[in-house]
Amino acid sequence: MLRADSDEKLGQELFKKFKVSATPTVMTIDGDGAEVDWTVGYGPPPEKFQETMQKMVAGDGTFKALSEAFAKNPKDAAAAFQLARKWAYRVDSAKSAEYYRMVIALDPTRKSGTYRDEYQKWTVPYTEYAEFSLGGTALGGTTRDPAAIKAFIQKYPKSPLLKQAYARLSSYYSSAPSKDEATAFYFEYTSRYPEDPDVLVAWLNRITKDKGDFVKGIELADRIRLVTQRNPVPRTSQSLANFYFVKGDAEEAENVYGKDFMSNRASSLSIDLIDYANYWVGRNTNLEAAVRAAETALKLYPDSSYFLSQAAGVYIKAGKEDKALEIFGPAYLQKNIGKANALESYAAFWGNQGKNLDSALEAGRKAVELSPNAYYCWYALSTVLLARKDYDGALKAAEKAVDLADDALKSYYQKAIDKIKAARAGDKK
Repeated sequence: MLRADSDEKLGQELFKKFKVSATPTVMTIDGDGAEVDWTVGYGPPPEKFQETMQKMVAGDGTFKALSEAFAKNPKDAAAAFQLARKWAYRVDSAKSAEYYRMVIALDPTRKSGTYRDEYQKWTVPYTEYAEFSLGGTALGGTTRDPAAIKAFIQKYPKSPLLKQAYARLSSYYSSAPSKDEATAFYFEYTSRYPEDPDVLVAWLNRITKDKGDFVKGIELADRIRLVTQRNPVPRTSQSLANFYFVKGDAEEAENVYGKDFMSNRASSLSIDLIDYANYWVGRNTNLEAAVRAAETALKLYPDSSYFLSQAAGVYIKAGKEDKALEIFGPAYLQKNIGKANALESYAAFWGNQGKNLDSALEAGRKAVELSPNAYYCWYALSTVLLARKDYDGALKAAEKAVDLADDALKSYYQKAIDKIKAARAGDKK
């Protein structure tokens, strides 16, 4: 086994000899120095990569095996297609195009077999995929000819590859010289996919580049903001800001992509991370990832009592009580000794956990001292006292919470009183 490094002379020579254009590339060579097979790139899990290597060593579906089979039967469209895919993985568009053209010539009726994309879950005949790929190759060549991909769209209006074909044309028209042709294409594209923000943004980006039809740009921008209002995507919002700046509306650019935008994104991300963490610790599995998620949320909001308490809960469920106390223990209490809301959150958390109760009791008593009319502070105190089995004290605190609570909440806190009474009765038995 030899590891070739492009920074070394031998590596450079091997890269040139075998035309390696992407890394990592793993290649097997026979005794005569001929290429047996290759794989480009790597993705987890390692077992999948190992399986690929084992097949390569065993000669299962290798480039060499396919080449030999095709040499014996040059009318085998399926073998030609597999060879085209091999060269495509190698990022050799010229060789892959050569074999794709053979597939089309050998199988004009599209009956030799189908290709399935396991990630996107679509299946198409070999010939259809070959025509699609050749269209993309023509767009990426020096001539940048869109004719082939346009012909594909016309020929296969119901193909699962149709949207990808349009996307490739969109990439072409994003910088094509003719503004009129670009406008005609984007009108067709957005008419077919009117709810897709990426499609709408593609046209808006072209308008921004041309500093052109601002009326149409405003129409697109309004539509984009409508379809993304529940989940604004950073790159989409950036495109909106670019348009507004070009239009001369810096205030609107700030509205869509300013400080509030990223603050809201950070808040949403932190909540998602905590939800993820709680989901997995609740099932007592994937605990390492759960803890990492909670810690990432804390990095975004290190002083938030909500995220601190949530992360502490994750630590406890993951068997890391010491870490919970480190971030949300007595040191936190002393730092926030004058803040009633922080103390209430602290007391309620540890009261529900049934841990760190001396510190939690101090927090609960200080919270009601600072905010004697806050029903939630009294309720937090009652939670701590109940955990300490001070039923009389818990009952008095819960009754105080009921007295101070709004009518809509009284029934909820009344249930707490019933719970305390039931616990006291159970202890007496």
